[in-house]
This record gives sequence, structure tokens and C-alpha cells, in this order.
Amino acid sequence: MLRVPFGVNFVTPCFLGGAGLEPVAEWRAASIRGQLRSWFRAVANAKLGGDLGEIRRLEETLFGSTLRRSGIAITTGPIEKTANVAAGATEFRPPHDATDAATANGLAYLGYGPIGRDGGRVTNVRPYLAPGKTTSFDILFRDNRLAAGGEATSLLMFAIYCWSHFGGLGSRSRRGYGSLEISGPSDFPIMSRRGLVRNLKKAFQLRFESRSGDATVQLPKFTAWSPATRIFEWADALPTWQHALQEVGATLIGFRHRYRQGKLDYEWAWMGTELHIPHRVGFGLPLGFGQSCVLEGAVHDRRASPLFIHIAKEKDAFRPVLLYLPSVFLPDIEEDNQWHAEPVIYKHPPGSHRPAGGAREAVSAEQYRVVDSYLDHICDTRVAVEIESDFTKKATR
Repeated sequence: MLRVPFGVNFVTPCFLGGAGLEPVAEWRAASIRGQLRSWFRAVANAKLGGDLGEIRRLEETLFGSTLRRSGIAITTGPIEKTANVAAGATEFRPPHDATDAATANGLAYLGYGPIGRDGGRVTNVRPYLAPGKTTSFDILFRDNRLAAGGEATSLLMFAIYCWSHFGGLGSRSRRGYGSLEISGPSDFPIMSRRGLVRNLKKAFQLRFESRSGDATVQLPKFTAWSPATRIFEWADALPTWQHALQEVGATLIGFRHRYRQGKLDYEWAWMGTELHIPHRVGFGLPLGFGQSCVLEGAVHDRRASPLFIHIAKEKDAFRPVLLYLPSVFLPDIEEDNQWHAEPVIYKHPPGSHRPAGGAREAVSAEQYRVVDSYLDHICDTRVAVEIESDFTKKATR
């Protein structure tokens, strides 16, 4: 049985749940397995051209199914007790010299849920694993054929690379929390971020230049690499992870405020003004309007954001990295013996002055384009740079 060890360094607070009743953040094999499986699907879709049957076959080879045992096992290494930070122990305020520190709390905005208000303090309402702490995990290959290599193993390695450079772990991991860096053994070095993108393009024959709102683009049925994928790096590295999260959070707050067009969509929710579904739902569902109403899918109440925010550590600095993996926004559903795209619906709480079930509307190209518009905005304002397809124009980082 081949064992491959990996080291882990937490870059931003990691809000992991625990299996027990104690309110602590736990470093668990199940959480690692879930991330590896998700990133495996993302890269396998690109490599196999969206062949769901073949993707499923290779996935079951590694991760198992109800009919077969997993081909790999994951074990976790120890982590020091001081890595676990109790709820309410940290105040999440932007550094005083950070972007828009006086007017917008980007850390709380990106951490909505595990970060909230406790009296007058903005603090963590859930425990987390602290930045700067280290631990490890091992992958054990039960099947010698997997240990020897092959397509499934190659895709698993790409999944680990992607997780390290673009992903995270725990709650709000797509919003920059739970960012980590992974180190492999000497015979399995983790390639650079730009080297990874170059190899992905070469191995999967991808060209990242389409736009998700383009009607000619065939988007994946689930979150995966595709021709519509876009990758960005912040133009400047920042001194702390708090500065990095504040910068990204502030740009998102500013962009979303502009997209409200004078808070018209909020006025619709509060007063009943007839408006269409806001473009901002392209960042994910549900979308709430205080206590007035919430936007959800007609069948699926949640839709994870297609925008991954990752904070990369570069020596003594931190650089935000954004990965956009657009896919079909909501799956097709069957109603009245007909299949069609699942619509978005306004839902109002009981006792509201409006009906419990609100207007239904299909997701349009405008909702798909909103993330592209944000990414174009941070490029136009020179906050970030897009990783171009021609790497000869930029130095390899």
C-alpha cells in the first residue's frame, strides 16, 4: 500500500465543523475527501469532455460508491491544540490602513455566517483553525494499479494542485476563508500556480477566453474547468491575510452596490415595486433582502457561487487569487410533463405583506454575465490582472 504524505499550512481562518458535540473546529479526513472529490470532478470534466459516464467511472475507482470500496484512504496528521480558536475570541475588523476600512468591513462581508455581531463586536460566532498553523494528511493507495499511475491517479494529482492554488476548506471557503497551501514530498512537488494553469491548458487542450453569458458557449452541468474559465491575480501582494480579504471584500461590496442601481431591488422586496430578478443572483443563491424576502431556486434553495476566492501566501505577503468556474446555474426540472430550466423565485416569510410564493423568472444571460462584469471591473481599474493564455507576456510566478 503506497502512502503519499502532504503538509498543510492554513493561510486564513478555517471554519471547519466537528463530528462531536463539542464546539471545536476539527481537522477531519472527511472534509479533505470532500474537497478532493469536488476538484477531481472539476478537472475530470475538462479532460474527458463532459463524458459523465466516464467521469463517474474514474471517480468511483478512487472514491468508491455503494457498490465498490474506495481505492484510496485518507488519514490526518496531528494539529496543536492552540490552532483551535474558540467562538467569540477574535474581532474581525479591517486593518486601519486597508482599502475602505472606515466604510466597509470586507472581512465580515466575505465571512457572513461564521462571522457575525456579538453586541458591538464583529467576531467569529464559530470556532476556527488559526492561520499560520500547520498539519498534514496522507493518501493511501489501496490498489497497486492506482499507485502505479494511470488516468484516475493523474487527475487526482491535478485535483490536489487545484485545491492548493485555488480552493479552501470549511465554511466560506469560496470567499477566501479556509485558504491553505499544500506541500508534497520531494518526489511530488506542488507546481506553481501559473505552471498549473499552463499544464491544465496543455493536458486538457483548454482555451480560457469565452464568456459565460455567450449563448454559443456550452457550459458544464456542474462546477468544472471549461473554455469559459477565467483566472485572476491581485496586482499587488498585501502585508497580511486581513488586508487581502479586506481588499477583495471591499471591491465586491462596491461592485454590488453599483449593481443595485439605487437599491431598486431592495425597494421591490420591501414595497412591492415590480422589478426583474436582480443580476446579482449570478454570484449564488440564496440572496436575502433582510427580513423582507429571499431569492432561491424554485426547487433547489441553494446555488454555490461560481467564483472562488483564494488567498495565496507568497513569502511574507498575501495575494488574492480569483477563479471563475461558470456552469449551468440551476439544473433542468420537470413540471407538467415538460423539462425546462429551473426558475428563480422570490419567497416571502409568513406574516409578510406579500404572498409566500413570489414571482418566478428564468435565469438569463444577464445573471450569468454579472460575475464576468465584476472581473472585468477589477481589471479595468488595475486592481487585478487576468492570467492570459499567452504566458510569454508575463513572468512565471
